[in-house]
Amino acid sequence: MMPDSLTDLYRTHDGPPPRPALKAALLDGNSSHTMGRIRAGWTLASRLAADQRLGIARRRAACASSPQSDPWLTRLVADLALHRAGAEFWRKRFQIFA
Repeated sequence: MMPDSLTDLYRTHDGPPPRPALKAALLDGNSSHTMGRIRAGWTLASRLAADQRLGIARRRAACASSPQSDPWLTRLVADLALHRAGAEFWRKRFQIFA
């Protein structure tokens, strides 16, 4: 059985442990800055993907006659794929720490 890092931290200090060490133990060895960065990346990528989906829906409605030949729609779809891949990357990184 793996020893608990929080228990070890309290065992090694007579008084209260230092705040940075306590935060790292509570976040499984990661800093709160790292967790915030990962959460911010995930949020940004998800928001950009949602904006792209909305843009695609609006563009399809605007050029309902021939959406296959619209270069802007093609670009929006390619950007959506990029933002979805980014959101998936950050989601997987966040699952490691969650």
